[in-house]
Amino acid sequence: MTATVVDPSEVARAYRDEVRASVSALAAAGRSLRVVGILSQHDGPAATYARYAMKGCEAVGIAMEVRRVGADEVEAAIAAANADRDVDGIFLYYPLMDAAADRWLRELVDPRKDIEGMHSFWSRLLYENRRFVDDAGAKRAILPCTPLAILKLLQHAGMRGEGSEAPLEGLTACVVNRSDIVGRPLAAMLANDGAR
Repeated sequence: MTATVVDPSEVARAYRDEVRASVSALAAAGRSLRVVGILSQHDGPAATYARYAMKGCEAVGIAMEVRRVGADEVEAAIAAANADRDVDGIFLYYPLMDAAADRWLRELVDPRKDIEGMHSFWSRLLYENRRFVDDAGAKRAILPCTPLAILKLLQHAGMRGEGSEAPLEGLTACVVNRSDIVGRPLAAMLANDGAR
């Protein structure tokens, strides 16, 4: 068996083009999208992630503002973004406080504006393997972005199982991470697709 090297920029390009087309269609209809990121660190991985997210949003035509706040201002910043009709999505950059407080902060984000899929409303759908919010199957559930990106990369690399209903049936997966943000959601997504 040989290793497959996947260039994530190639995979991302197709998704970026799809998002750009959707955003352009909304703009043509008079609707622009605006995302607010909430960041309590001035440097480190969270700040780097925020910079990349801003570039990504800009590349597809979504306006993004990163609000740098102190740890004692995070709740008020979330409340303000929830109440602002011009804000379509909210992104939290962890850690904002500490692990326990960050779990609580995820619950303060209005699920309709939670673009990370970290609110318990979205987590429940993920762990129940419910892929749509509505019975008609018109509105997809929001999934955590990093685990979803990992799955998309694995699919692009050709990872397939034996099942038609469950595309990863017959495969065994090992996730070496148990975080609420990446490891646990990824393990659930793999299991939902049939992996052991």
